[in-house]
Amino acid sequence: MLNGFISATMIFFFCTKAIEPQAFDEQGRTAGRDMLGMTMYTCVVWVVNLQMALSIRYFTLIQHIFIWGSIAFWYLFLLAYGAMPPSISTNVYKVFIETLAPSPFFWVVTFFVVISTLIPSFSCSVIQMWFFPMYHQMVQWIRYESKTNNPE
Repeated sequence: MLNGFISATMIFFFCTKAIEPQAFDEQGRTAGRDMLGMTMYTCVVWVVNLQMALSIRYFTLIQHIFIWGSIAFWYLFLLAYGAMPPSISTNVYKVFIETLAPSPFFWVVTFFVVISTLIPSFSCSVIQMWFFPMYHQMVQWIRYESKTNNPE
């Protein structure tokens, strides 16, 4: 629960500071709440799925499909919802297609916010594994060590 709170706080403050009043596109328009919200939620989707991927020890095909598929589904949802008439999609009508997707700033902010949000979670899991391993992690480590020392 603490991990979720820290991740959400970091995403909120990093995104709001990065998208403060400055020119967002080549026409000099500033980012509104709709662009900020989409950027933050895009970061949330990436962070949640990548934290899940970092916590998995053995990947199966179904896990790959669901992790990467949910990220792809988010972008497809943005395209589909933004393409609906303004009476349905109200304030997000073509925001992703016309404003966010063509802007390199959106992709750079998304990348750096996601990476910086994953660092504390990854660091805690590494410290926990090195200094306070659980029993199943010890078994995995012993199994890994026996494979590297095996001459076959």
